Amino acid sequence: SLDALVCRDAKNLIEQLLEHDPSKRLGTLGGAHDIRSHSFCSSINWNTLLREKADFVPVLESPDDTSYFDTRQDRYKHSD
Repeated sequence: SLDALVCRDAKNLIEQLLEHDPSKRLGTLGGAHDIRSHSFCSSINWNTLLREKADFVPVLESPDDTSYFDTRQDRYKHSD
């Protein structure tokens, strides 16, 4: 059960992000501010987070480069 594995605030955030009706989905009206203001994110210092250096920055050949993603064949291989 999701309740046993995830704290209440995280569950609420997930449910709001996965809202079936796009017009009611978290962030639809207020954008990123809605998500940053959610109680699950209350302990995040957004200015500090934005200044953090990324551990990994992919080197892309073009804006459409998908070489860092698995192919569908790799992702959906099933063992016999």
